[in-house]
Amino acid sequence: MPAEGASTESAGLQTTLGELSDDEQIIDDFVMDVESAEHEEVVQDRLPFFRRNEEDSTERGAVAVRHPKRRSRLSGNPFRESLKSRVFWCIRDHWRIWAYTALGALALSLVLLLLSRWSSSGERVPTDAPTDALSQKAQFMGHPYWHALLLRAPDPKRMRNLLHRLTSEPHMSGTHAAKRTAELIRDEWVAAGIPAQIETFQVLLGSQPSHLVIRWSETDPSAPETSIMDLTEPSIRGDAATEAVSNATTFHGYAASGKVRSAPIVYVNYGRPEDYAELERRGINVSGKVVLVRYGQLFRGLKVFHAQVRQAAAVLIYSDPGDDGAARGSTYPDGPWRPAKAVQRGSVQFNALCVGDPSTPGYGSTEAAPRRTYEAAVRESCLPSIPSVPISAAGAEILFRRMHESWQRAGSKNDTLVSLMTAPEAFRGGLDSKLYVLSGNDDVRLDLEVVHEYALKPIYNVIGVIPGAHGDLESDKEIVFGNHHDAWIYGAVDPHTGTLVQMESVRAFGALLRRGWRPRRTLVFASWDAEEWGTIGSVEHVETNLESRIRGRTLVYVNADVIVSGSTARLGLAGSPLLTQAAEQAMRGLTDPITSKALVEDWKARRQQAIDSERALQRSSPNEAPHLGTDFRDEPPGPLHNRAATANWIPLLDLLGGGSDHTAFLHHAGVSSLDIGFDELDHPSYPVYHSIYDDEAYFLGFTDPDFRLHLVATQLVSTLLLDLVDAPLLPMNVTDYAHWLRYHLRLLETSRPDLLSVVQQQLQPAMDAFAGAAQRFSAQRMLTVAQCWALRECRAALSDRASRRLLDRDVAKYAALNQALMNVERALIHSDGIPGRSWYRHTAVAPHPDKGYSAVAFPFLYGSTATNASQGLAATAAAIQRAARVLEECVSQWLMS
Repeated sequence: MPAEGASTESAGLQTTLGELSDDEQIIDDFVMDVESAEHEEVVQDRLPFFRRNEEDSTERGAVAVRHPKRRSRLSGNPFRESLKSRVFWCIRDHWRIWAYTALGALALSLVLLLLSRWSSSGERVPTDAPTDALSQKAQFMGHPYWHALLLRAPDPKRMRNLLHRLTSEPHMSGTHAAKRTAELIRDEWVAAGIPAQIETFQVLLGSQPSHLVIRWSETDPSAPETSIMDLTEPSIRGDAATEAVSNATTFHGYAASGKVRSAPIVYVNYGRPEDYAELERRGINVSGKVVLVRYGQLFRGLKVFHAQVRQAAAVLIYSDPGDDGAARGSTYPDGPWRPAKAVQRGSVQFNALCVGDPSTPGYGSTEAAPRRTYEAAVRESCLPSIPSVPISAAGAEILFRRMHESWQRAGSKNDTLVSLMTAPEAFRGGLDSKLYVLSGNDDVRLDLEVVHEYALKPIYNVIGVIPGAHGDLESDKEIVFGNHHDAWIYGAVDPHTGTLVQMESVRAFGALLRRGWRPRRTLVFASWDAEEWGTIGSVEHVETNLESRIRGRTLVYVNADVIVSGSTARLGLAGSPLLTQAAEQAMRGLTDPITSKALVEDWKARRQQAIDSERALQRSSPNEAPHLGTDFRDEPPGPLHNRAATANWIPLLDLLGGGSDHTAFLHHAGVSSLDIGFDELDHPSYPVYHSIYDDEAYFLGFTDPDFRLHLVATQLVSTLLLDLVDAPLLPMNVTDYAHWLRYHLRLLETSRPDLLSVVQQQLQPAMDAFAGAAQRFSAQRMLTVAQCWALRECRAALSDRASRRLLDRDVAKYAALNQALMNVERALIHSDGIPGRSWYRHTAVAPHPDKGYSAVAFPFLYGSTATNASQGLAATAAAIQRAARVLEECVSQWLMS
């Protein structure tokens, strides 16, 4: 049928042009038919289901015969079809396409599922446990679902890639490379989903000396100034990184500049007070002389300090092969031990007296802070006033051989003097035994000259924060996990074993956030700068934020540094006794990679052996096994102030001394702290410590080639953090502190019988008060758990991994108990500090004043006599009484609620 528009147009044309001929009429009809057909096709294209109502019945019947399933559709009016009907017919018309699509999607899903299971090494992530399936102990840990995810998170391949990036260049504090390292860490944290920023301070730092020479005094003064020993470290075959820094001069951070002319040499073993006592017994003094000491036993800065107070002219510190070199085994690159020409760098700040930025003692290095000069820091006994230089074992052998040869020449003239100058057996190390003499003859003298420059330089802390999200009373309470990122050279082991663990923990918690986890408390990650110079980054952070945030908010600080020191390292923990339960709890399900035993059992057994070998614990009964449990529900019966109740208890955590970033948190701010590390049992550190050989090649050869120790360390740290940040009641046992105080009181009574009577008169009553309060507080916590466990709604709230919200009536009660645990450690802080070193303020523990790294219990009593101990006893007893009152007040408030 011609289109309506076409007919009208044709009529108009005929009116204009007149009548057409027959041929013209035929042509005109053909054109109109074509235009009509084209118009109908357009309409059909616009209406997909359009069918002509006047379709030939014969054609319709043929279609029905060929496609019987379309019969009902062809018989209806397509304009009356609903959308549902149209979709139905579309699927029915193209069923093969839809079937193939569905099968392909199913096959793809199966492939992805298999790949996911293969990549997770067969580990299964548990679903939410039923309410009654969670044990009562779940009150004191993070949810099992999140624990399982954390255990799966560490990736050795990712660790190895990050290690390569971190050790690509030297990055000592105060350099541009140090800033690049901080930015790398910040960017990695942000990529993992943790908001992070860089915190900057301007602090007093130096660099390698501009001038350094050591030579014999009889050297021709006009000769070129060439040292008698190599003051650099040679490169190692097969380790390209060492070639780039083999010309770097070895030095001590904060060492004094100075000139020494024609000074005799005196060898003083480790430079301890008892070593000087041995020299004094032989009539040898070090005044005006160059002191030669070997590394070990105490912090290097205190080696310089002990020489300085005895008026020595300078100090040379060397690494003896008997401690960490060839006498122990094959040296790098053939083995892990220190090469003869390797040198240990390090700071010589007097860390037992002061730490942090020397220009801002006791307060933060903010822009407006008043500054003291380098010279003032020296005058106030924070920094050395005499020069010191680190040298190698090969350099020390040159000095020993010259001293020994001088006595060989003079031996026949004075046998008595030669015998007196021969070093005792305890002074001899791994060099040729006959070389160890205490001093040379008068003709053995040194000239030494060193020039250092110090100035204010920027340092960069990286701070990442996951804020508490439950909106209750503890959302702003903080758990802090810190490690430093600065290094003397490459720092593969120190500090980047800790950096790898910290980074994998950050990634793990970022993955939890993406799965919907939100912490009860705030979790803070901190990567500190300038730790190597004197824990400066962490100290300045604490001093700056002490009143505004840390004092009222920081519950726990967890520290990593050299977290893995060797391929056969074993777990060691040091910290506040409050954290013993948390440490044990975090080990559940973990295996020691060296022994294949349960990590917690292996750790306890070794700690027991250490106590037994030192004979530090007198058992009440030889047949009774010591009590190692620290879960407060397993406390032995009887009052804690009874001696028999603690007779079998041993401290599972070592005393926490100085030398790392926990120092400011525990010893200055009173924050319960824990230091985690896997250490070699026969050596306190790794052999190439602070040398140019602490690089990627050494790490992959002798530290942890397959990253199995880093894997376990990351799992331990991550689960510990989850427990601390998520547990409704903090896994901190105050009765462990009562046992700890009693244990160290017994040691004090045994080692200082002269103080026995005054200690029992003043300290004993405070101990009894604290023990009784701890017992009542622990009983209250157990009652709180029992009351929750009796209510199904309370158990259900804790079983919900998505929120684990406490019931409204329990929020304040749980927060008060946790606040009391925080305040117990704070109560042990004395505002005036320890006499003579006031920056350290903890009355129960402090860095050892003569050693630095190690710690001493009851530091206010250290060095006291029976006549002058009263002030220290009074300060200690008052602090313990304050801690007891904190617990008593908490219990009283709970009973009244």
